[in-house]
Amino acid sequence: RGMASYAVRVVFGLSGAVLGVVPGEPGSDVSDLKWAIESRLGIPDREQRLIYDGQVLDGNELLGEVFGTCEDVEVRLIRLDARRVQTLHDLQAGRLTLLELDAETQSDRDVLLAAVRRDPLNLRHVPAEHRGDRELALVAVQGMGRALEFAGEEFRADRDVVIAAVKKDGLAVRFAADGLQRDPEVASEAVRQNGWALELVHEE
Repeated sequence: RGMASYAVRVVFGLSGAVLGVVPGEPGSDVSDLKWAIESRLGIPDREQRLIYDGQVLDGNELLGEVFGTCEDVEVRLIRLDARRVQTLHDLQAGRLTLLELDAETQSDRDVLLAAVRRDPLNLRHVPAEHRGDRELALVAVQGMGRALEFAGEEFRADRDVVIAAVKKDGLAVRFAADGLQRDPEVASEAVRQNGWALELVHEE
């Protein structure tokens, strides 16, 4: 016999006030649950952050894997700021650029991640207080190797960041710190991606 349907009790943020109960099927995913919450409780799915057992639920997870055999489930809902959600959505869709945002919004880490995912060269516009954010640098170079040019000096000397960059674009090795241009693994990855990188790596 398959697992039974879930009765998902949705409670609000820190207060724990019950917003309502929505049904869920083991074979449906978290995004389906968000749609059910939107249709029953009127909270847009983009503004929902759902937490179960201390973990933020990802849209692709199947409810059967998340909730297991518990039929009576309680999920905590954090409602995200609608304007911020719209800003993130517009950045991801390319309807808005990082430079069009005010300074306060530009200092929001989620906004910066969205901007760098959309266009890795946005790394050059990251405010000074976030220049030391390694994840931002990694996301940028994994999207476009030459974004390494705009990474902080410490990341151009960071082996993992540089290897991620040259795997995407071998010619990005020219932006690596001198010591890493001599690194055999960095050189090998760069040349494997683009034979012209052989002109750029320093041989010992």
